[in-house]
Amino acid sequence: MRLKLFVAVTIMVTTSIAAFAQKDEPDNLAPKPNIEEAQKLIQAITSDKTKLQAYCEIGQLQGQIDKAEEKNDSKALYALFANWTASNSKSAPTT
Repeated sequence: MRLKLFVAVTIMVTTSIAAFAQKDEPDNLAPKPNIEEAQKLIQAITSDKTKLQAYCEIGQLQGQIDKAEEKNDSKALYALFANWTASNSKSAPTT
């Protein structure tokens, strides 16, 4: 059950990050991660409860950001992006 939750959250987070990172210029496309990089990321997240919690928070924040965008609430968006950035920094893999 935890694995399914983790995979769902990871997919949601990576797609949201990819959506925000995309630009109209095809020259700036990020390279696709390979299997080793993905396994390293999953290992880093599952071994650290703080990172796992951060990924869950990011998933919840994504839904709140979408709702704030629909309402054109710039103050809420600013606060949510600040929280998203903080959660992202907690979940970044360490080398």
